[in-house]
Amino acid sequence: MQIKSQQTLTNALASWGKHEAEGRLAGKVLVDPTNPMAHTELILLSRSPYIARILLREPQTVFEVELDAGDIGNLVLADGRSVESWQADTAQENGESAAHVQRLINRPQDGAGQGYLLCAATLVADNPPHQLSDIVLYDGWHRAAAFVERARLERAKSISGYLVITRTADRFLSPGL
Repeated sequence: MQIKSQQTLTNALASWGKHEAEGRLAGKVLVDPTNPMAHTELILLSRSPYIARILLREPQTVFEVELDAGDIGNLVLADGRSVESWQADTAQENGESAAHVQRLINRPQDGAGQGYLLCAATLVADNPPHQLSDIVLYDGWHRAAAFVERARLERAKSISGYLVITRTADRFLSPGL
């Protein structure tokens, strides 16, 4: 994982809100595309359970990062599964999520790279070789799954994300995930 710059939590939330307004919620909500506060409010209202979990972890700082396929393999989704496990379950169900992942994989441009992933991790000061633990992906499940496949096909090298460094782990996940 490569750190690109330090950011704010509000920037990360605004980016997430903009992605939702232009994607999943397009045509369902009216949001000023130039107003980051409107995007932040949208995400606070539409994804509050995940945001609450991030806030309960006690955020300390936020970084814009680039993740490669190995980094994605180390993530735990907010429901406790790996990206690969979620993708396999989704493909087996053969519903809209599987179709969306396939659309992202098959786009000529890097569809998986549109929008930022949103992850949170705990900084472990007493374990220098493993400085981050409990890296949980809260937003970007479809994009992460599509990115893994695009990387396997050598059509993508990295994907952008926000990494929220927190004081504590996600208390809704089993320890050691």
